[in-house]
Amino acid sequence: DYIANSAFEYFLFGKAHPYAFPVIGISESIKEIEISNLKNFYKGFFKSRNTSIVAVGNFDDNKLLKKVENVFENWDNGEKISTQNLNGNKNKQKIYVVNKQDSVQTEIRLGHNSSKRDELDYFQKHILNLILGGQFSSRLNLNLREKHGYTYGIRSQFNYYKDDAYFSVSTSVSTENTAAAVNEILTELNKIRDGITDEELTFAKSSISRRFPLNFETYSQIASNIASKIIHNLPDDYFQKYLTNILNIKIEEVNSAAFKSIIPESALVVLCGDEKKINEQLSSLNLGDVVSVDYEQIYSE
Repeated sequence: DYIANSAFEYFLFGKAHPYAFPVIGISESIKEIEISNLKNFYKGFFKSRNTSIVAVGNFDDNKLLKKVENVFENWDNGEKISTQNLNGNKNKQKIYVVNKQDSVQTEIRLGHNSSKRDELDYFQKHILNLILGGQFSSRLNLNLREKHGYTYGIRSQFNYYKDDAYFSVSTSVSTENTAAAVNEILTELNKIRDGITDEELTFAKSSISRRFPLNFETYSQIASNIASKIIHNLPDDYFQKYLTNILNIKIEEVNSAAFKSIIPESALVVLCGDEKKINEQLSSLNLGDVVSVDYEQIYSE
């Protein structure tokens, strides 16, 4: 699972992009880290201009604010971190096979770049994804789990970083069902571009409305949501208006988002499993170039 996820992001974004590399680092770079690197990183990035402090709990606002100001009053502002013009790979469809010899299962990751969290189509895409692969009764799960029995579960999602985003489908199947599963995923992606039904829209809105309060049950959840609002540059009243924005979405808007945001012909496919058995199946799909990959070597390419 980890190998498939990290390989997918590496090939999606490309080696020149910071999001291509795991947060925990790679063995080669970790070995080369010296104390001077850590000090320079701290001096360059841990500045007040690049920091937000979120506190949620039972406390006196003014007292807490005064304590924070006392502790950090001499903190250097520093320069604002600029991460503009980050563009991941936008190649045509390509398949990467990460070899895990004798594996009885294949981890499948399929997807492409998408628009960021703070762009205007977020709510339409949220509804769209719930219908496609964001819940147990989704189209993808009904197809690959209930109809064909290829997997115990499959999901799709829009993944949002601060400066980039992507759409992905994730599942695990028996090796012998690899090509058939990929084909069914692509079939569902193409189908949803033709539009959703009124019943699907109503059910999705109802599902989101029921679940929404559960995101604010604990102090930790509230703090996390506030931090997310800061990271993605969302309006102050974002969560107050969240359900209103969801409920006001029209079916035409979701269908437009489906056509613009789901692009099967540009999908990157990463398959992690037994290379020989997988490759024997792929020729029937006619999905373009197939590249065999040694996971231990991808970050050194």
